[in-house]
Amino acid sequence: MQLFRFFILLVCVATLTQSCSLKARIKRADKKYQAGEYYTAGELYKRVYGQIPGNEKQLRARVAFSQGECYSLTSKNSRAEQAYANALRNAYPDSIVFLKYAQVLHRQGKYADALKYYKLCQHKDSTGRLVQNGIEACQNVANWRSQPTRHIVRRADLFNARATDNFSPAFLNQDGDVLLFTSS
Repeated sequence: MQLFRFFILLVCVATLTQSCSLKARIKRADKKYQAGEYYTAGELYKRVYGQIPGNEKQLRARVAFSQGECYSLTSKNSRAEQAYANALRNAYPDSIVFLKYAQVLHRQGKYADALKYYKLCQHKDSTGRLVQNGIEACQNVANWRSQPTRHIVRRADLFNARATDNFSPAFLNQDGDVLLFTSS
C-alpha cells in the first residue's frame, strides 16, 4: 500500500513538473518572439509543440500558430505551412489563421489551395482588402503568366560586388549611366 501511494505521488509530481516546464518554455519562446528572434522562437515552439498532450487542443493551437508566425517571418514557408495546418487542425480560435495559411500557400505557388482558404477567410471578414487581393491574385495568376511584361530582370554585378560600397542608392541617368551616391 505504501509503495502504491509513493507511485501515485511520483506521477502527480512528474505531471505538475512537466506542465510547469511546458509553460516556462512557452513563455521563453514568447519572449524570444517579442524580442524579434523569430528563428530561435520558432525552434522553441517546435520543441514545445511535440510535448504538449493531444487533449490540450487550445494550447497546441496557440503554440502552432505562434510557430507559424515565426517561420512566416523568417521565410521558411514550408515549415510555416505545416505549423498553420496544425493550428487549424487544433481549432485556433481567431479567423486570422485562415488568412495566414492562405498567404503561405500563395507564396509557395499552391494557388488552388490558397484560393480555398482565402474564400474561407472571406466568409469570416468580407471587407478585408488583403483577402480580396489574394482571391484576385489566385484567380488571375494563370493569365498573368501567359502574358509576360516587357521588363527584364537580371543580376547587376556592379551592385553585388563585395569590394565596393554597395550600401548606397544608385540611379540611372537619361543616358543609362549608373550614378552612385556615396557618403564620402
